[in-house]
Amino acid sequence: MSSVRPIRCASRLAKNQVMFVGESTYPGRIFKVSLEGKVLGVIGKSGRNLKQFSGAHALACPSENEVYAAETANWRVQKLLLKK
Repeated sequence: MSSVRPIRCASRLAKNQVMFVGESTYPGRIFKVSLEGKVLGVIGKSGRNLKQFSGAHALACPSENEVYAAETANWRVQKLLLKK
């Protein structure tokens, strides 16, 4: 079973608050989830290319549509801009 790192992410002024949950092991996806637990979207898969993750270690979310994902295995931070 993969381990997860949940991060609550939303502006206080945002109409719909969401959280992003990342899998730190295979298959390395990031889930956009409502506070009620409904999956609203899935980003990426395991790998080394754009929107692919390996060892996602930390997430930062300055807004509902912007996510930074830090990875240990790929030694990088990806900035993801999501469609509204």
